[in-house]
Amino acid sequence: MRSARNLAGIFFIAAAVLSGVALAAAPDGKITLSAQEKKVMAARCATGLDTATAREVGASRLVASVRCVAHGKEGEIPVAGAAQCEKKAGAWKCAAARDALVMTLYDDSVLALVVEGVRAVEAIQVVNTIADMSIAPFQNGAIEVLQDQCILRQLPKALFKGATHFTLDCMPATVAVTRDCWDKRCRFFITDVKKRD
Repeated sequence: MRSARNLAGIFFIAAAVLSGVALAAAPDGKITLSAQEKKVMAARCATGLDTATAREVGASRLVASVRCVAHGKEGEIPVAGAAQCEKKAGAWKCAAARDALVMTLYDDSVLALVVEGVRAVEAIQVVNTIADMSIAPFQNGAIEVLQDQCILRQLPKALFKGATHFTLDCMPATVAVTRDCWDKRCRFFITDVKKRD
C-alpha cells in the first residue's frame, strides 16, 4: 500500500512530466557589447564591473546580466552585486545591483544567484541539486537554464507535509522545485518549467 507521501511524490513527478517544457538546444544568442555599453552597465557596480553578458531573448528583446567584482564572502562562496538590464528604445536600462552568491557549477560555468527568503547554505544545495537534474519531457539538462544570473525564492505555502517549494527564475526559464523531507532525508524534484519567449 502506498503512503500519502509516495502518492504526493508520484503526483508531482507526473505533473512535471506532463507539463514540462523542453528547452531546445538553440544557439547561445550572446551579443557582443561595446565599450560604451559596458560603461553604462559598470555604473551599477560600486566595486567595478566583473562581467556583462547580453543575450537576445525572443525575436526583438535584448537583455544583459551584469556581475560586479566580489565584495565579500558567504562561507566559501563569493558575494557580488548583480543586476539585470534591458535595451529599450536604443538605450540600456538597468535595475539596481543586488547581492548575489557567485557559484561555480559542475560544468565550470558561473552563476550569480540572488536569494530571497532562503539561507545561503540552503540556496547552494538547491541550485547544485537542480544543476544535476533533467527537465521533462525530453530530459535536457537543467544546467542549461542556470545561465548568468538567477533569483531563488522560497514559496510560503507547502502543498503537503514535509515539502518546501522554491522558484528559480533565470533568463531562459523559471523552474519550480519541491524539496520533500522525511526522517532526516530529503529529495528534490522539478515540478514545472516555464520557458521565456
